[in-house]
Amino acid sequence: TDGPSSSFTIVGSSLTLLSPNGGESIASGETFTIQWTAPQAMEKFNFRYSLDNGHSWKYLAKDVEGTSYDYKVPKFNITIRTCRLEVTGFNNAGKSIGTDRSSSFTIRKFGG
Repeated sequence: TDGPSSSFTIVGSSLTLLSPNGGESIASGETFTIQWTAPQAMEKFNFRYSLDNGHSWKYLAKDVEGTSYDYKVPKFNITIRTCRLEVTGFNNAGKSIGTDRSSSFTIRKFGG
């Protein structure tokens, strides 16, 4: 039987972390621009980071608006290859409505 298809894709309906998204090598002590895409329903974003491949998380920034954030990377005296970033989007009522996490990326030691 030929009929309308019941499968479809809603474009732009999810939160997507664009950068870093895994594999990057970021300089310690420098400014790195975090970038993401999100549906219009998401108005504010919180960011957490992990230095141990997602076993523990710390807040990086809260209540960020827009789709980019300039992050001043801390100065580390060692290279860390197990860094990850998480972004969570919130609607205008403050309810969490989406999360995305990067794969592992590297922060190079300061001056190295």
